[in-house]
Amino acid sequence: MKKFSLLIGILFLTLVTVGCQTGDKYDLYVFNFKAEVKDELKALVNEYGEANDLNVKIMTVGGGQDTAQAMRAEMSKQDKPTIFNIGGPQDLVDWEGYLADLSDMTITQNTQQAYLAPVSQGGNVYGVPMAIEGYGFVYNTEILSQAGIDPKGITSFADLKAAVEAIDAKKDELGIDAVFSYPTKETWVTGLHSSNIPLAFEFYNEGIAGIGDAETIDFSYAPEFKKLIDLQAQYTVEGAIARENNQQGIAPGLNNVTYTDQVQALAQGKVAMIQQGNWIYPDLEQYSEEAGNEVAANVGIIPMFLDHDNFPNTIPIGVPSYWAVNAKVSEDKQQTSKDFLDWMYTEKGDFVVEEMKFISPYTTIEKLPEDPLAQDVLKYSNLDVAPLPWVFTAYPPTWGMDEFGVRIQDYVAGNKSWNETITESKAEWKNLSR
Repeated sequence: MKKFSLLIGILFLTLVTVGCQTGDKYDLYVFNFKAEVKDELKALVNEYGEANDLNVKIMTVGGGQDTAQAMRAEMSKQDKPTIFNIGGPQDLVDWEGYLADLSDMTITQNTQQAYLAPVSQGGNVYGVPMAIEGYGFVYNTEILSQAGIDPKGITSFADLKAAVEAIDAKKDELGIDAVFSYPTKETWVTGLHSSNIPLAFEFYNEGIAGIGDAETIDFSYAPEFKKLIDLQAQYTVEGAIARENNQQGIAPGLNNVTYTDQVQALAQGKVAMIQQGNWIYPDLEQYSEEAGNEVAANVGIIPMFLDHDNFPNTIPIGVPSYWAVNAKVSEDKQQTSKDFLDWMYTEKGDFVVEEMKFISPYTTIEKLPEDPLAQDVLKYSNLDVAPLPWVFTAYPPTWGMDEFGVRIQDYVAGNKSWNETITESKAEWKNLSR
Protein backbone atom coordinates (compact mmCIF):
# COMPACT_ATOMS: atom_id res chain seq x y z
CA MET A 1 0.00 0.00 0.00
CA LYS A 2 2.21 2.12 -0.48
CA LYS A 3 -0.52 4.51 -1.14
CA PHE A 4 -1.30 7.42 -3.33
CA SER A 5 1.02 10.05 -1.89
CA LEU A 6 2.32 7.76 0.82
CA LEU A 7 4.88 5.93 -1.26
CA ILE A 8 7.83 3.56 -1.18
CA GLY A 9 11.60 3.53 -0.90
CA ILE A 10 13.03 4.23 -4.38
CA LEU A 11 11.87 6.14 -7.46
CA PHE A 12 10.86 3.82 -10.26
CA LEU A 13 10.35 5.20 -13.76
CA THR A 14 8.93 2.84 -16.35
CA LEU A 15 8.32 4.14 -19.83
CA VAL A 16 6.64 1.93 -22.40
CA THR A 17 5.57 2.78 -25.92
CA VAL A 18 3.54 0.64 -28.26
CA GLY A 19 2.21 1.00 -31.80
CA CYS A 20 3.05 3.56 -34.44
CA GLN A 21 4.25 6.40 -32.28
CA THR A 22 4.61 9.87 -33.73
CA GLY A 23 6.60 12.27 -31.61
CA ASP A 24 5.50 12.28 -28.00
CA LYS A 25 1.78 11.91 -28.63
CA TYR A 26 -0.03 9.25 -26.62
CA ASP A 27 -3.58 8.01 -26.81
CA LEU A 28 -3.26 6.50 -23.33
CA TYR A 29 -0.78 7.68 -20.70
CA VAL A 30 -1.01 6.06 -17.26
CA PHE A 31 0.77 7.74 -14.35
CA ASN A 32 0.93 5.13 -11.58
CA PHE A 33 1.92 5.41 -7.93
CA LYS A 34 1.77 1.70 -7.05
CA ALA A 35 5.26 0.39 -7.69
CA GLU A 36 4.49 -3.12 -6.44
CA VAL A 37 2.49 -3.80 -9.59
CA LYS A 38 4.47 -1.77 -12.10
CA ASP A 39 5.36 -4.81 -14.22
CA GLU A 40 1.84 -6.22 -14.25
CA LEU A 41 0.32 -2.84 -15.07
CA LYS A 42 2.88 -2.35 -17.80
CA ALA A 43 1.80 -5.67 -19.32
CA LEU A 44 -1.85 -4.61 -19.29
CA VAL A 45 -1.10 -1.24 -20.89
CA ASN A 46 1.01 -3.00 -23.53
CA GLU A 47 -1.71 -5.52 -24.29
CA TYR A 48 -4.44 -2.90 -24.55
CA GLY A 49 -2.31 -0.66 -26.74
CA GLU A 50 -1.44 -3.47 -29.14
CA ALA A 51 -5.03 -4.74 -29.35
CA ASN A 52 -6.43 -1.29 -30.09
CA ASP A 53 -3.55 0.19 -32.15
CA LEU A 54 -2.86 2.90 -29.58
CA ASN A 55 0.26 4.86 -28.73
CA VAL A 56 0.67 4.33 -25.00
CA LYS A 57 2.93 5.36 -22.17
CA ILE A 58 3.16 4.34 -18.53
CA MET A 59 5.19 6.01 -15.83
CA THR A 60 5.43 4.40 -12.39
CA VAL A 61 6.71 6.57 -9.56
CA GLY A 62 6.92 4.99 -6.13
CA GLY A 63 8.45 5.53 -2.82
CA GLY A 64 10.01 8.13 -0.60
CA GLN A 65 9.98 10.58 -3.50
CA ASP A 66 7.52 13.46 -3.71
CA THR A 67 5.04 11.78 -6.01
CA ALA A 68 2.75 14.80 -6.09
CA GLN A 69 5.61 16.94 -7.38
CA ALA A 70 6.48 14.35 -10.02
CA MET A 71 2.88 14.22 -11.18
CA ARG A 72 2.56 18.00 -11.31
CA ALA A 73 5.66 18.09 -13.49
CA GLU A 74 4.02 15.68 -15.93
CA MET A 75 0.76 17.62 -15.82
CA SER A 76 2.59 20.76 -16.92
CA LYS A 77 3.69 19.10 -20.16
CA GLN A 78 1.83 19.18 -23.46
CA ASP A 79 1.31 15.41 -23.37
CA LYS A 80 -0.28 15.01 -19.97
CA PRO A 81 -1.17 11.75 -18.21
CA THR A 82 -4.65 10.64 -19.21
CA ILE A 83 -4.98 8.41 -16.13
CA PHE A 84 -3.46 9.16 -12.73
CA ASN A 85 -3.88 8.31 -9.05
CA ILE A 86 -5.67 10.28 -6.35
CA GLY A 87 -5.93 9.35 -2.72
CA GLY A 88 -9.13 10.77 -1.30
CA PRO A 89 -11.09 13.91 -0.41
CA GLN A 90 -8.11 16.27 -0.27
CA ASP A 91 -7.20 15.45 -3.85
CA LEU A 92 -10.61 16.65 -5.01
CA VAL A 93 -9.43 20.06 -3.87
CA ASP A 94 -5.81 19.75 -4.99
CA TRP A 95 -6.72 18.52 -8.48
CA GLU A 96 -9.87 20.54 -9.05
CA GLY A 97 -10.39 21.01 -12.78
CA TYR A 98 -8.31 17.95 -13.66
CA LEU A 99 -10.87 15.32 -12.65
CA ALA A 100 -13.34 13.97 -15.19
CA ASP A 101 -16.69 12.60 -14.03
CA LEU A 102 -16.57 8.78 -14.08
CA SER A 103 -20.20 8.16 -13.16
CA ASP A 104 -20.98 6.55 -16.52
CA MET A 105 -18.29 3.85 -16.33
CA THR A 106 -19.22 0.17 -16.08
CA ILE A 107 -17.10 -0.44 -13.00
CA THR A 108 -18.51 2.63 -11.26
CA GLN A 109 -21.91 0.96 -11.43
CA ASN A 110 -20.47 -2.25 -9.99
CA THR A 111 -18.90 -1.22 -6.70
CA GLN A 112 -20.12 -0.15 -3.27
CA GLN A 113 -21.11 3.46 -2.73
CA ALA A 114 -18.99 3.46 0.43
CA TYR A 115 -15.86 3.03 -1.69
CA LEU A 116 -16.85 5.91 -3.98
CA ALA A 117 -17.93 8.35 -1.26
CA PRO A 118 -14.45 9.80 -0.55
CA VAL A 119 -14.06 10.84 -4.20
CA SER A 120 -17.64 11.87 -4.93
CA GLN A 121 -18.93 15.42 -4.91
CA GLY A 122 -22.01 17.18 -6.22
CA GLY A 123 -23.44 13.98 -7.67
CA ASN A 124 -20.28 13.24 -9.68
CA VAL A 125 -17.72 10.48 -9.15
CA TYR A 126 -14.12 11.56 -9.74
CA GLY A 127 -12.25 8.33 -9.07
CA VAL A 128 -12.66 4.56 -9.26
CA PRO A 129 -11.04 2.29 -6.64
CA MET A 130 -7.79 0.57 -7.51
CA ALA A 131 -8.29 -2.22 -4.97
CA ILE A 132 -9.22 -2.94 -1.37
CA GLU A 133 -6.41 -3.30 1.13
CA GLY A 134 -5.92 -3.85 4.82
CA TYR A 135 -2.97 -3.73 7.17
CA GLY A 136 -1.80 -4.61 10.65
CA PHE A 137 1.02 -6.77 11.93
CA VAL A 138 1.96 -9.30 9.27
CA TYR A 139 3.33 -12.30 11.15
CA ASN A 140 5.23 -15.50 10.36
CA THR A 141 2.92 -18.32 11.45
CA GLU A 142 5.78 -20.80 11.88
CA ILE A 143 7.70 -18.54 14.26
CA LEU A 144 4.61 -17.84 16.36
CA SER A 145 3.77 -21.54 16.44
CA GLN A 146 7.29 -22.49 17.54
CA ALA A 147 7.04 -19.86 20.28
CA GLY A 148 3.79 -21.45 21.47
CA ILE A 149 1.63 -18.50 20.45
CA ASP A 150 -1.77 -18.80 18.80
CA PRO A 151 -2.44 -15.57 16.85
CA LYS A 152 -6.19 -16.06 17.37
CA GLY A 153 -5.56 -15.58 21.07
CA ILE A 154 -4.13 -12.10 20.54
CA THR A 155 -7.20 -9.93 21.06
CA SER A 156 -5.83 -6.96 23.02
CA PHE A 157 -2.70 -4.89 23.52
CA ALA A 158 -1.91 -6.88 26.66
CA ASP A 159 -2.03 -10.09 24.62
CA LEU A 160 0.14 -8.53 21.92
CA LYS A 161 2.73 -7.30 24.42
CA ALA A 162 2.86 -10.70 26.12
CA ALA A 163 3.36 -12.41 22.76
CA VAL A 164 6.14 -10.01 21.80
CA GLU A 165 7.92 -10.55 25.10
CA ALA A 166 7.59 -14.33 24.76
CA ILE A 167 9.03 -14.31 21.24
CA ASP A 168 11.86 -12.01 22.30
CA ALA A 169 12.77 -14.33 25.17
CA LYS A 170 13.10 -17.22 22.71
CA LYS A 171 14.63 -15.39 19.76
CA ASP A 172 17.92 -17.31 19.90
CA GLU A 173 16.06 -20.61 20.06
CA LEU A 174 13.80 -19.47 17.21
CA GLY A 175 16.77 -18.36 15.13
CA ILE A 176 15.51 -14.81 14.60
CA ASP A 177 17.23 -11.45 15.01
CA ALA A 178 14.30 -9.60 16.57
CA VAL A 179 10.54 -9.61 16.93
CA PHE A 180 9.94 -6.61 14.65
CA SER A 181 11.44 -4.64 11.82
CA TYR A 182 10.06 -1.09 11.72
CA PRO A 183 11.12 1.24 8.87
CA THR A 184 10.76 4.72 10.33
CA LYS A 185 12.77 6.00 7.37
CA GLU A 186 9.56 5.46 5.38
CA THR A 187 7.32 8.23 6.68
CA TRP A 188 4.31 6.76 4.87
CA VAL A 189 4.59 3.78 7.24
CA THR A 190 4.67 5.91 10.38
CA GLY A 191 3.06 9.19 9.38
CA LEU A 192 0.13 7.61 7.57
CA HIS A 193 -0.40 3.99 8.58
CA SER A 194 0.82 4.06 12.19
CA SER A 195 -0.91 7.36 12.96
CA ASN A 196 -4.12 6.07 11.42
CA ILE A 197 -4.54 3.66 14.35
CA PRO A 198 -5.19 6.23 17.11
CA LEU A 199 -6.86 8.75 14.83
CA ALA A 200 -9.19 6.20 13.24
CA PHE A 201 -10.17 5.17 16.78
CA GLU A 202 -10.72 8.83 17.70
CA PHE A 203 -12.88 9.30 14.59
CA TYR A 204 -14.28 5.76 14.55
CA ASN A 205 -17.89 6.93 14.24
CA GLU A 206 -17.32 10.01 12.08
CA GLY A 207 -14.92 8.25 9.71
CA ILE A 208 -13.10 9.80 6.78
CA ALA A 209 -15.61 12.62 6.33
CA GLY A 210 -15.34 13.56 9.99
CA ILE A 211 -11.58 13.88 10.10
CA GLY A 212 -11.60 15.65 6.75
CA ASP A 213 -13.70 18.41 8.32
CA ALA A 214 -11.64 18.57 11.51
CA GLU A 215 -9.65 21.79 11.90
CA THR A 216 -8.08 20.38 15.05
CA ILE A 217 -7.43 16.94 16.52
CA ASP A 218 -7.31 15.97 20.17
CA PHE A 219 -5.01 12.97 19.72
CA SER A 220 -7.09 11.49 22.52
CA TYR A 221 -5.24 8.18 22.48
CA ALA A 222 -1.69 9.53 22.32
CA PRO A 223 -0.61 7.71 25.54
CA GLU A 224 -1.88 4.39 24.19
CA PHE A 225 -0.28 5.12 20.83
CA LYS A 226 3.08 5.72 22.50
CA LYS A 227 2.95 2.20 23.92
CA LEU A 228 2.36 0.78 20.43
CA ILE A 229 5.20 2.77 18.87
CA ASP A 230 7.55 1.91 21.73
CA LEU A 231 6.70 -1.78 21.49
CA GLN A 232 7.61 -1.89 17.81
CA ALA A 233 10.75 0.22 18.18
CA GLN A 234 12.19 -1.46 21.27
CA TYR A 235 11.87 -5.01 19.99
CA THR A 236 13.89 -4.48 16.82
CA VAL A 237 17.56 -5.12 16.12
CA GLU A 238 18.09 -1.36 16.24
CA GLY A 239 16.28 -1.13 19.57
CA ALA A 240 18.55 -3.78 21.06
CA ILE A 241 21.64 -1.97 19.76
CA ALA A 242 20.42 1.29 21.30
CA ARG A 243 20.02 -0.36 24.70
CA GLU A 244 23.34 -2.21 24.56
CA ASN A 245 25.25 0.94 23.60
CA ASN A 246 23.27 3.32 25.78
CA GLN A 247 22.36 5.38 22.72
CA GLN A 248 20.13 8.41 22.83
CA GLY A 249 16.58 7.54 21.83
CA ILE A 250 14.67 4.27 21.64
CA ALA A 251 16.17 3.11 18.36
CA PRO A 252 17.86 5.80 16.23
CA GLY A 253 19.01 3.18 13.73
CA LEU A 254 15.41 2.65 12.62
CA ASN A 255 15.67 5.85 10.60
CA ASN A 256 17.92 3.95 8.19
CA VAL A 257 15.54 1.01 7.76
CA THR A 258 13.63 0.93 4.46
CA TYR A 259 10.50 -0.85 3.30
CA THR A 260 12.65 -3.30 1.36
CA ASP A 261 14.80 -4.02 4.43
CA GLN A 262 11.67 -4.67 6.45
CA VAL A 263 9.92 -7.01 4.02
CA GLN A 264 13.13 -8.90 3.30
CA ALA A 265 13.66 -9.41 7.03
CA LEU A 266 10.26 -11.08 7.29
CA ALA A 267 10.74 -13.09 4.10
CA GLN A 268 14.14 -14.34 5.23
CA GLY A 269 12.81 -15.46 8.61
CA LYS A 270 14.85 -12.87 10.53
CA VAL A 271 11.87 -11.29 12.32
CA ALA A 272 8.50 -12.55 13.53
CA MET A 273 6.29 -9.69 12.37
CA ILE A 274 6.16 -6.32 10.64
CA GLN A 275 3.67 -3.50 10.31
CA GLN A 276 2.45 -3.84 6.73
CA GLY A 277 -0.54 -4.90 4.65
CA ASN A 278 -1.61 -7.35 2.00
CA TRP A 279 -0.02 -5.18 -0.71
CA ILE A 280 3.41 -6.55 0.25
CA TYR A 281 2.56 -10.06 -0.95
CA PRO A 282 4.18 -9.86 -4.42
CA ASP A 283 7.43 -8.61 -2.85
CA LEU A 284 7.18 -11.07 0.04
CA GLU A 285 6.67 -13.94 -2.37
CA GLN A 286 9.69 -12.90 -4.45
CA TYR A 287 12.00 -12.46 -1.46
CA SER A 288 10.81 -15.72 0.09
CA GLU A 289 11.53 -17.57 -3.15
CA GLU A 290 14.98 -15.99 -3.35
CA ALA A 291 15.65 -17.13 0.22
CA GLY A 292 14.57 -20.66 -0.67
CA ASN A 293 11.89 -20.89 2.01
CA GLU A 294 8.10 -20.99 2.32
CA VAL A 295 7.59 -17.95 4.53
CA ALA A 296 5.26 -16.30 2.00
CA ALA A 297 2.87 -19.25 2.24
CA ASN A 298 2.78 -19.04 6.04
CA VAL A 299 1.80 -15.51 7.00
CA GLY A 300 -1.22 -13.79 8.48
CA ILE A 301 -2.39 -10.42 9.84
CA ILE A 302 -3.34 -9.43 13.39
CA PRO A 303 -4.58 -6.00 14.54
CA MET A 304 -2.33 -3.21 15.79
CA PHE A 305 -4.01 -2.92 19.18
CA LEU A 306 -4.08 0.14 21.39
CA ASP A 307 -4.11 -0.41 25.15
CA HIS A 308 -7.77 0.54 25.51
CA ASP A 309 -10.69 -1.61 26.62
CA ASN A 310 -12.92 -0.47 23.76
CA PHE A 311 -10.41 -0.82 20.95
CA PRO A 312 -12.00 -3.05 18.28
CA ASN A 313 -10.50 -6.41 17.34
CA THR A 314 -10.09 -5.48 13.69
CA ILE A 315 -7.75 -3.83 11.20
CA PRO A 316 -7.88 -0.73 8.97
CA ILE A 317 -9.41 -1.61 5.60
CA GLY A 318 -9.88 0.81 2.74
CA VAL A 319 -9.07 1.89 -0.78
CA PRO A 320 -5.33 2.61 -1.23
CA SER A 321 -5.82 4.93 -4.16
CA TYR A 322 -8.19 5.73 -6.97
CA TRP A 323 -7.80 5.94 -10.72
CA ALA A 324 -8.73 9.36 -12.05
CA VAL A 325 -9.14 10.45 -15.67
CA ASN A 326 -7.65 13.77 -16.71
CA ALA A 327 -10.29 16.32 -17.64
CA LYS A 328 -7.59 18.44 -19.34
CA VAL A 329 -7.04 15.98 -22.20
CA SER A 330 -9.30 15.55 -25.24
CA GLU A 331 -12.66 13.82 -24.93
CA ASP A 332 -11.35 11.00 -27.13
CA LYS A 333 -8.45 10.39 -24.75
CA GLN A 334 -10.79 10.58 -21.77
CA GLN A 335 -13.01 7.91 -23.33
CA THR A 336 -10.01 5.73 -24.18
CA SER A 337 -8.88 6.00 -20.57
CA LYS A 338 -12.30 5.03 -19.24
CA ASP A 339 -12.49 2.12 -21.67
CA PHE A 340 -9.07 0.88 -20.54
CA LEU A 341 -10.07 0.92 -16.87
CA ASP A 342 -13.38 -0.83 -17.61
CA TRP A 343 -11.48 -3.46 -19.63
CA MET A 344 -8.91 -3.93 -16.88
CA TYR A 345 -11.52 -4.69 -14.22
CA THR A 346 -13.85 -6.75 -16.41
CA GLU A 347 -12.12 -8.74 -19.15
CA LYS A 348 -8.81 -8.84 -17.26
CA GLY A 349 -10.34 -9.41 -13.84
CA ASP A 350 -8.63 -12.74 -13.23
CA PHE A 351 -5.25 -11.19 -14.08
CA VAL A 352 -5.91 -8.35 -11.64
CA VAL A 353 -6.55 -10.84 -8.83
CA GLU A 354 -4.03 -13.56 -9.68
CA GLU A 355 -1.06 -11.53 -10.88
CA MET A 356 -1.52 -8.12 -9.27
CA LYS A 357 -2.78 -9.73 -6.04
CA PHE A 358 -5.58 -7.17 -5.77
CA ILE A 359 -8.68 -7.65 -3.66
CA SER A 360 -11.28 -6.47 -6.15
CA PRO A 361 -13.80 -3.80 -5.15
CA TYR A 362 -15.94 -4.68 -8.17
CA THR A 363 -18.74 -7.18 -8.68
CA THR A 364 -17.49 -7.58 -12.26
CA ILE A 365 -14.74 -9.80 -10.80
CA GLU A 366 -15.89 -12.97 -9.08
CA LYS A 367 -12.48 -14.47 -8.44
CA LEU A 368 -11.12 -14.17 -4.91
CA PRO A 369 -7.42 -13.87 -4.11
CA GLU A 370 -5.68 -16.96 -2.82
CA ASP A 371 -2.75 -15.44 -0.96
CA PRO A 372 -3.01 -15.66 2.85
CA LEU A 373 -2.75 -11.92 3.51
CA ALA A 374 -5.61 -11.04 1.18
CA GLN A 375 -7.66 -13.85 2.70
CA ASP A 376 -7.12 -12.40 6.17
CA VAL A 377 -8.19 -8.95 4.98
CA LEU A 378 -11.36 -10.48 3.55
CA LYS A 379 -11.92 -12.26 6.86
CA TYR A 380 -11.73 -8.99 8.80
CA SER A 381 -13.96 -7.24 6.25
CA ASN A 382 -16.69 -9.81 6.88
CA LEU A 383 -16.72 -9.53 10.68
CA ASP A 384 -19.57 -7.92 12.59
CA VAL A 385 -17.03 -5.39 13.90
CA ALA A 386 -16.59 -2.46 11.52
CA PRO A 387 -13.01 -2.11 10.22
CA LEU A 388 -11.04 0.95 11.20
CA PRO A 389 -11.45 3.60 8.48
CA TRP A 390 -8.49 4.88 6.49
CA VAL A 391 -8.76 8.39 7.88
CA PHE A 392 -5.22 9.20 6.71
CA THR A 393 -6.67 9.69 3.22
CA ALA A 394 -8.28 12.88 4.54
CA TYR A 395 -5.35 14.30 6.51
CA PRO A 396 -4.38 17.90 5.72
CA PRO A 397 -1.85 18.05 2.85
CA THR A 398 1.66 16.94 3.89
CA TRP A 399 0.68 16.45 7.54
CA GLY A 400 1.10 12.69 7.68
CA MET A 401 4.43 12.13 5.96
CA ASP A 402 6.15 15.50 6.22
CA GLU A 403 5.00 16.49 9.70
CA PHE A 404 4.05 13.53 11.85
CA GLY A 405 6.26 10.96 10.14
CA VAL A 406 9.31 13.21 10.46
CA ARG A 407 8.56 13.82 14.13
CA ILE A 408 8.39 10.07 14.75
CA GLN A 409 11.91 9.92 13.32
CA ASP A 410 12.96 12.58 15.82
CA TYR A 411 11.24 10.68 18.61
CA VAL A 412 12.92 7.31 18.01
CA ALA A 413 16.26 9.13 17.64
CA GLY A 414 15.78 10.85 20.99
CA ASN A 415 15.64 14.33 19.50
CA LYS A 416 12.08 14.97 20.70
CA SER A 417 10.03 13.80 23.64
CA TRP A 418 6.70 12.10 23.03
CA ASN A 419 4.92 15.15 24.40
CA GLU A 420 6.76 17.39 21.93
CA THR A 421 5.95 14.99 19.10
CA ILE A 422 2.23 15.10 19.81
CA THR A 423 1.98 18.79 20.73
CA GLU A 424 3.84 19.96 17.62
CA SER A 425 1.89 17.60 15.37
CA LYS A 426 -1.43 18.90 16.70
CA ALA A 427 -0.29 22.47 16.09
CA GLU A 428 0.75 21.65 12.52
CA TRP A 429 -2.62 19.99 11.87
CA LYS A 430 -4.35 23.22 12.90
CA ASN A 431 -1.96 25.29 10.81
CA LEU A 432 -2.41 23.15 7.68
CA SER A 433 -6.20 23.01 8.09
CA ARG A 434 -6.63 26.78 7.87
